[in-house]
Amino acid sequence: MPQQNYIIKKLRQFKRKHFRSLSIELEERILAGWFQTRKWSGNIIDIGGGSAPYSKYLDAAANVINLNIEKCNETNLIADAHSIPIKKGSIDAVIITNVLEHVRQPEKVLNEIAEVMKAGGEMMLVVPFMFKVHPNPEDHWRFTYQSLELMLKDNFEIIDLRASGGRFSVIWEILMQIRGFEIFKFLNRFIAKLDMESKDYALAYSILARRKS
Repeated sequence: MPQQNYIIKKLRQFKRKHFRSLSIELEERILAGWFQTRKWSGNIIDIGGGSAPYSKYLDAAANVINLNIEKCNETNLIADAHSIPIKKGSIDAVIITNVLEHVRQPEKVLNEIAEVMKAGGEMMLVVPFMFKVHPNPEDHWRFTYQSLELMLKDNFEIIDLRASGGRFSVIWEILMQIRGFEIFKFLNRFIAKLDMESKDYALAYSILARRKS
């Protein structure tokens, strides 16, 4: 049994590494580029981070708070993002990827994030756009880049806004949902290098923003 569990674990790790969705492949490329140019330290919240996929990019001395609504692999704060139980103005940086579509009041969540952040602190935000419905346990929203700009304008300055892929990426991701086509997901890392970004035909949007004073 231990040997069987080990094999299953390794197979799952292999699948996560080599058969990720194109949207996640593109998202990580964008965020990795941003992390390379930032030197985040201090208090950092990863909202809905689950298994803390971005910890490898963060300063080892940083105080990373992995917030989830329920217990996950690396959770150290169980809370609802609509009401973040953290001291106001105490957070240096925030990561919130593929979460905002699941909450019932996205603007309230963004306001909560602004409340707990220090002036000048930075946030990396990712939301899907032309992507399948994926309840976890609910999936309520899709945001255009203009709606994101509107929702952020009062509390944040947008440093960079990137689209994940374009027309070809959207078509490819739809094909990968057809039974039997999943085997071709190993090509996603190569597709991610080919397609041109398009704000009008994006799988997702990634935003790097700074908390206003």
